[in-house]
Amino acid sequence: IKRLEILIEALKSLKERGKINFRCIIAGDCTSEIYRDYFKSIGKKILNYGLARRVEFIGPVPHKNIASFYKSSDIFVNLSDTDSLDKSVLESMSCGSLVLTSNKAFSNILTGDLSLFYLEKNNPAGLAEKIEILSSMTAEEKEAYGLRLRNIVNQKHSLSGCVAGIHSVIMDVIG
Repeated sequence: IKRLEILIEALKSLKERGKINFRCIIAGDCTSEIYRDYFKSIGKKILNYGLARRVEFIGPVPHKNIASFYKSSDIFVNLSDTDSLDKSVLESMSCGSLVLTSNKAFSNILTGDLSLFYLEKNNPAGLAEKIEILSSMTAEEKEAYGLRLRNIVNQKHSLSGCVAGIHSVIMDVIG
């Protein structure tokens, strides 16, 4: 469901184009024996594409370090195929990080000029193009977009907003 093969194909394309220098850090772990073959196939692709010096698997990131991990990233990529609001995307946005996601749940959130951060599924070429676009932004542009993404989470997905929404539904039900 993480769709790492799409990311690796995009990185291969970026390497071949040679327009940007990049390093990709993949966090998380393969927690199920079912996915071990998939994980191995991703490793083989990385080696076959000559990306071993550019891609690093760091394993799980402890919760206490997750905010600093997101903040240290130039771009957070999430290609999960769940079509539900993925908390890792919201967490990254809340840290002011630039995100790229193909998760349909974000298509109604990342609209207008923020559609720059949303891409169609299974599109390595589109992902590579968007990575190039985000990489070419000035520091000021990145900061401004990061603040807007953070504000979306604060306004629409905060705990206090959730509680207010639940309260509103309860009040409607009890009249």
